[in-house]
Amino acid sequence: MMVTATEQKQVFYEDVEEGEEIPSIALTPSSQQLVHWAAGSGDFYQIHYDPDFAKGTGLQGIIVHGALKHALLAAYHARAENASARDVLLGTACEAGLDGERASAILDGDEFAADVRERERHWHRLGIHAVPAVVIEGTHLISGGQPVEVFEAALRRIAENSAVAAIPASP
Repeated sequence: MMVTATEQKQVFYEDVEEGEEIPSIALTPSSQQLVHWAAGSGDFYQIHYDPDFAKGTGLQGIIVHGALKHALLAAYHARAENASARDVLLGTACEAGLDGERASAILDGDEFAADVRERERHWHRLGIHAVPAVVIEGTHLISGGQPVEVFEAALRRIAENSAVAAIPASP
């Protein structure tokens, strides 16, 4: 069974019997809230707020930013707050490290909308289609979660290529 955050009643440890099922909780930030979070965090990748784009990459839907997700879950579970309320979102933004006054202005406006769209187009053109995506020196992309060996090999190749490029040509 799944319920939304606003439908869920507070459940206390001592009230739960062994084997009793606790309903899953659905916290669903609006697209506007997610775009505002992208602007505030600097992470403009579309899978965080565009459901069609996210599904086009093979996901079932959007992926909420990690810091936002953790702060929203803490607000809901630890403090029994309505995670979709503006004041809770503002507190959550502050908890996740954003300036409160600035976060408030971002929540209330659309000042970053054009920038968000342009930055997502930029990174999309560069081939970023997965999270995490690591860009090294603005030109080398390691896409998706990779083992340490992949990073090590990539960094070694980049260093070797940089060293070769630094050798002056013979006269």
